Amino acid sequence: MTQVISEEERKKRQALSRALNDAFARGDMETYDALMREIEAPAEALMAAKKSMGADWVRKKGFNTKRADEKYGPGWLDR
Repeated sequence: MTQVISEEERKKRQALSRALNDAFARGDMETYDALMREIEAPAEALMAAKKSMGADWVRKKGFNTKRADEKYGPGWLDR
């Protein structure tokens, strides 16, 4: 299924992506983490983070877990 987004949304996502890359390249992890909290992370990426870093790490980072909550159900971080 192809998702169509508006030109405005595409530009917003591109700017966020550039800002993430720039912060990471500078080693500015505080800014990088703040920007990461703005993204609806893919469910699979959050599950991988949970498995490799732990549920508490995912919580502390404050990631937007909307997609993972929808895919894995409420309480997925605790299972």
